[in-house]
Amino acid sequence: MDKKFIKKIRLVLWLSLFIIVGFLLYQAIMPNGVVKYTYDFSRPDIVNHFINKLTPKERLKIINNNIQAVIGEPVYFSLRTLRKFDKAKITLQYQNPNDLPFAEIGLLKDKIIWRYDLKPITNKTLNQLILAWSVVYGTNGEMLIQREKKYQTVNEFLKNLPSINEIAVYNYDFKSNYLLPKYSPTKQENKISQPLRGSYQFYTYIKNEKLDFKFSFSSLNQNKNKDSIKLNLYYQDKIIDSQKIDGNDDLIDNGKKIDQGELHFDIDNLSEGVYKIELVANDDIITEQIIFKQSKLSFINRLWLADGAKNIKIQTDSNLVSAQTVNPASLQTIKVGDNNLILAKTYQQFDIASHKKSASIELDKGDVILFGNGVFSFDQNSFFEPVARKVDNGLDINANGINYIIVKYQQPKEVDKWQVAEAEFDLTNAYREYSAHQLGYTNKMNFLISILGLNAEDDIDDKIIFGKITVELYGRSLLDRIKGIFYEKK
Repeated sequence: MDKKFIKKIRLVLWLSLFIIVGFLLYQAIMPNGVVKYTYDFSRPDIVNHFINKLTPKERLKIINNNIQAVIGEPVYFSLRTLRKFDKAKITLQYQNPNDLPFAEIGLLKDKIIWRYDLKPITNKTLNQLILAWSVVYGTNGEMLIQREKKYQTVNEFLKNLPSINEIAVYNYDFKSNYLLPKYSPTKQENKISQPLRGSYQFYTYIKNEKLDFKFSFSSLNQNKNKDSIKLNLYYQDKIIDSQKIDGNDDLIDNGKKIDQGELHFDIDNLSEGVYKIELVANDDIITEQIIFKQSKLSFINRLWLADGAKNIKIQTDSNLVSAQTVNPASLQTIKVGDNNLILAKTYQQFDIASHKKSASIELDKGDVILFGNGVFSFDQNSFFEPVARKVDNGLDINANGINYIIVKYQQPKEVDKWQVAEAEFDLTNAYREYSAHQLGYTNKMNFLISILGLNAEDDIDDKIIFGKITVELYGRSLLDRIKGIFYEKK
């Protein structure tokens, strides 16, 4: 073979390698700190190395020349990057032919308890109220929606708040110094002996008393996890105390239940107000008992009643109550107020609307997960709701006497027969998975899309059609990084 021809081939190969390496280095450095990726749902055959396809496939359907429709929720996608970014702006192009009322997109922040930072895609209740009620716009993108116009500005509202029971919020960091009128501490010891599975959160109230909670734990050993346990105590959205049990390093899944120890909050000299306690634990962990000396305790939004309990009674202010079980022996009819919620299948969520400010829930047996858009309590006397309600599809505005709604929300825009919604995320505290990839060493972030009422297992032909997902990422530029190194050394 001609030597000149061989040299040309080598030159082409080296040049190709140089271009590939240069491209990967550019992607890893992104010298200006900004990058944009787009996933086109009309081309599912094209692999996007940065935005993965939606999953699971059971909740997706191909229609109309490769257009991908979502027929069940939630669905997930992940984003891979070759360097860290601080902020993401996500633009969703979609169609909503069945006028589904509520959709959100979320960034995974904590994998143990599957906590997502949720942002709006569309909210039909808000879309209607913006047209029907009085709207005042704030200086930071917030809106105050009033049944009757009383406040001229958002600041006037925030400085002279009405009763918390009249307020609802959405996608807004609403702070209220909630105080219970005529509250007096209890002198008796209270106990929740109903075992609870996995993570949970609850509110309690303190005034001239110690915060005193003792928790007893066990492990089911059904998964090969370390079974660590962490309790966080919050006041005004800040952690003021934390305790933990590290768990056993011997990762076993023999199904033999073992004692996992106790944790005890015993804190004096606390300011009057609402406190939140959060248990961070996987689904192997059972809270066998909670002994406490406070008179108020309400669980927030979700409660997994562990197996073995019978004749359970719970109070809730949720307008929409949902239930799910993975245990065939726990299928049952649940009484919610005057209505029956029939839990007919495993691994499927069943819902019922209450349309009341307060309702009782009665279950024959446990191993059931309850969801709601309010709080749950095992005792009517300990029940209280110290925060403003969230404007989701389960909130009955009239039944709850809501007169004021403060939100950060942009209605979707219509562009060429597509709805376009935008959401921004702070990535600094995102849950990340680092791994080798054909692009190189990447960090992966996980997102969820939730569309309330969309169920792949029902017989209803409803869907959301997605056109494109565009992700714009923002981080420090190469120049800022160099400056940072220089000033740190200096």
